[in-house]
Amino acid sequence: MKGTDGISGRIQHWLIGACLGVLASACAASEPPSAVVERLHGALVEVMREAEALGFEGRRAAIEPVIISVFDLPYVARLLVRTRWSELEAEQRDRMRDAFSALTVATYAQRFDGYSGQRFVTTGEREVRGGRRLVSAELRSPEEPTVRLDYLLQERDAGWRIVNVIADGVSELALKKTEYASIIEGEGFDALVARLEEQVRDLEQGAST
Repeated sequence: MKGTDGISGRIQHWLIGACLGVLASACAASEPPSAVVERLHGALVEVMREAEALGFEGRRAAIEPVIISVFDLPYVARLLVRTRWSELEAEQRDRMRDAFSALTVATYAQRFDGYSGQRFVTTGEREVRGGRRLVSAELRSPEEPTVRLDYLLQERDAGWRIVNVIADGVSELALKKTEYASIIEGEGFDALVARLEEQVRDLEQGAST
């Protein structure tokens, strides 16, 4: 029975990931900003509901296509390095984009690891400076305080994409800019990428213990 359960689990992981991936591809081009955020939220709730059966690897595989399609991760990776980006070789830029994308997906897979009645509620959308849009939402839980979320989106050729998440007034982009700048100044760019890759491994190992 254990072998059968393992096969069934792998099929379930593949089906959830494939469905979310098809949905991400079909919706991405024409969605308004609030719909982009709601698609992310829908995928997160789906993964949370199946969190135990999926495990970390299953959650990561299921959520990755949605994360890649709703966030502008290459742009954010460049923004985090700021003026240093123009000094980097092509191979260094690729490593940074890959490491940052992998860490973002792994972080979501690690954070959303269970379900106890949580739900996301979109509370508003407005235009902000530069033609960007700010979508406001709340993560409501029967057991924990409500988390206020603000998503900053900008329009790209492929549609609206998230470039920053502000949770209870704290900007993830601002935090990472400060952290990454400190590492680059003290240890260099390659040390930053190595640190991001190490963080991904830590999340993988933590999930397996």
